[in-house]
Amino acid sequence: LTRDYQTWCHTALRVDGQRIWLPFVHTGNTYIVDARTGDPLRVFPKSCERNAKDIVTNAAVVGDHLFTGGWTPGIQRIPLREDQRPECIPIEDEVTAIIPWREHQFLAGTKLHGILHMTTDGNIMQPSSLVNDRIRCMLKDRAGNLWVGTAEGLSVDAPGVWRSTAVPLVAEGGAGDLVFHRLQQGVDGTIRIATSAGFFLVQPR
Repeated sequence: LTRDYQTWCHTALRVDGQRIWLPFVHTGNTYIVDARTGDPLRVFPKSCERNAKDIVTNAAVVGDHLFTGGWTPGIQRIPLREDQRPECIPIEDEVTAIIPWREHQFLAGTKLHGILHMTTDGNIMQPSSLVNDRIRCMLKDRAGNLWVGTAEGLSVDAPGVWRSTAVPLVAEGGAGDLVFHRLQQGVDGTIRIATSAGFFLVQPR
């Protein structure tokens, strides 16, 4: 763990009030650690295909499972109960973002094939198409709208419609240069957008 703690950690996800999930790049290991002390509680070496590029970069807690994705095709389903083993859900693309959606459902953003609407047992209910299918990050806001940072700009989908609307952030023609790092909703409802071109604030309609 000491070796991992000295390398690149992509993100940190609070699993619950007592635990935090951490993925590390150089070894590909991911950990669930104590939220107060940082002591490791569980370690997961690699994930689905267990090769050198099998790096985990994102995750979401859905029900009683942790779902993870990254630079290798596939999603790892990790039971939060310690007496159960992780499983691999085969996906033919890298998974760049995962968010909870409805009960027993989640959305997986992919590198090349848009958004996959999935159930927690691994079934794909319906693929969703956007203005650009290269997904970088996603956010479900408090009103249930889905915000998606793509390779060609920001899109927002109304709940149940699955029809995206482009949200202009930069001058026309410049959106293709944007790299989206994070989408977050503030306490006032504003959507906070971190990109390679700076930080943007958008007020939901």
